[in-house]
Amino acid sequence: MDLKRRRSRSILSFRSSEELEQFIRGCGWTPYFVEGDDPDSMHELMAATMATVVEEIRRIQHNARTNGDTTRPRWPMIVLKSPKGWIRHATPKTPEPPKAA
Repeated sequence: MDLKRRRSRSILSFRSSEELEQFIRGCGWTPYFVEGDDPDSMHELMAATMATVVEEIRRIQHNARTNGDTTRPRWPMIVLKSPKGWIRHATPKTPEPPKAA
């Protein structure tokens, strides 16, 4: 991949949060935003958001299975807004193979 492309911002990052939320809703999703730059608070916020989203998915599935609801649901979508390159620093290094004795 071209190095310049990896460094550039995504098209959606130029949108305000309100405009991005409207776009996602217009596509039929329910957005859940996780925003910040502190790893500890972001971890807690992501965990809480994941719990909310999983519960929402279970509710949609339960409604479809018990009530036979076949209408298209608004599935949840998590939008992560963090500083550029922030995720890369949190990724563990690839383990090295053990050395022969």
